[in-house]
Amino acid sequence: MKRKKLVMGLILIAAVVAGVLALTGCQPDNPDAESYSNYRIGLELSDDLETVKVSETVVYRHKAEVAIDQLVFRLYANAYAEGAAYPAYLNALGKYGGFELQTLTCDGSPVTPVYGEDRTVLRVPLSRKLATGDTVTIAVEGEVTVPHCNLRLGLTDGVLNFGNAIPVLSVFRDGQWREDRYTQIGDPFVAETAEFEVTVTAPASLKLATGGNKATVSTDGNKNVFVIPKHIARDFTLAASYDFAVNERDVDGVTVRYFYRPDKQTEADAMLNTAVSALEWMQSTAGDYPYDNYAVCETPFYYGGMEYGGLVLINDASVGKDDIVIHETVHQWFGVGVGSDAVNESWVDEALTTFLSHYYYKGNGNVDRFESGIANERRQFDGFMKARLLTHPGYRAEIDRNLYAFETIYEYSLVVYSRGALMFDAAYRLMGERKFEQALRAYYQAYSNRIADAEGLFAAFDGAMRGISETMRPWLKGAVVQESFLPRASV
Repeated sequence: MKRKKLVMGLILIAAVVAGVLALTGCQPDNPDAESYSNYRIGLELSDDLETVKVSETVVYRHKAEVAIDQLVFRLYANAYAEGAAYPAYLNALGKYGGFELQTLTCDGSPVTPVYGEDRTVLRVPLSRKLATGDTVTIAVEGEVTVPHCNLRLGLTDGVLNFGNAIPVLSVFRDGQWREDRYTQIGDPFVAETAEFEVTVTAPASLKLATGGNKATVSTDGNKNVFVIPKHIARDFTLAASYDFAVNERDVDGVTVRYFYRPDKQTEADAMLNTAVSALEWMQSTAGDYPYDNYAVCETPFYYGGMEYGGLVLINDASVGKDDIVIHETVHQWFGVGVGSDAVNESWVDEALTTFLSHYYYKGNGNVDRFESGIANERRQFDGFMKARLLTHPGYRAEIDRNLYAFETIYEYSLVVYSRGALMFDAAYRLMGERKFEQALRAYYQAYSNRIADAEGLFAAFDGAMRGISETMRPWLKGAVVQESFLPRASV
């Protein structure tokens, strides 16, 4: 009987996936290696963690039908430079950072790039136009100067956060390369998936948390060499400290590791349990985890957490770390696996992830914590709206806005995360558990390793319950939705 239900469930999901792709006019990415661009990256960390040498070779494969005569890379490290027009930092830094380009070649020949504003955009002219299926090889040598701050890239209290630091290709859409400016609100990063092969050379006593698949480690004199084998990702990230301790557990072929500083041993044991539980639950609810490594790393970090492929950063001073660990783990499926346009449609992954972070508790038998979590999102949003309407009469809490349309991180958080979670909660209570989870699995299967948009997400949900998207769309535009009067399925 259980086997029959499983088979029928898989048939239903396959049908929904086919419908999603038909409705959105998309075809699944070819999983063959020939369909991906490829990064071969070498990183060398200095003993004091103040600099990182970068050697990068990128074989770019052009997929669009429009021919191109340049590539565009993003150098987000330069948002940490002194005097940046759109800085990553909120206050003046004791030491600023950035990426210094030393050599650049295209198919072996030196080339002179053109920088965009703040030098976060690097335009690389090509010697020939690329048509669909053509490839070109770009080699980059340079050095990252690590700023002193507790942001995605920064050094604080002997802990290195090395996120969004290496040159990565921008996204080519609608006949042009994206050159979105940096913003401190949200996560202003959009990237396609590619193959990554990474080698990190570091002092032998340094402890590294790395993304992607599990690293093999060898010793060369007073250095350790970490080799992260080929994997599909959108970027490569690491964190490092001489003081890290590590707890780990193997779960169904995945090594889950929790990095922390030794004075937090008791809490680390509990957080490892949470990470393992969240990973197992997401695999059963949404689909397979793509790596054999999952690293959760406590660091001095301004934000609550940040997700990367196979690695997440957690604020080591946060209250309620378990909720952050769950949230960032869910992002491995929605935000990392299924990408989104995090500049123009950040709610596509953030609102869904916020709801699922509460739904996790129901899935693990704690219905009261699920309901209290949703109630808390509602209380926070209602409080925000009451205050906002006093100063901004007629304000509409539009979820579907780009990052630049939000005035503050606070507004962004309450509208996209809290109200967005309430939107998915309303959909869940209409759909019921079976159809809702069917939509999740179909969405993940259809868009894993791709960039999804709102219409792709809605198509997956409509495939599980016809017309459900029409009850969700008003939320996006700030309409007042009386969810208490919505009919509810048995959940």
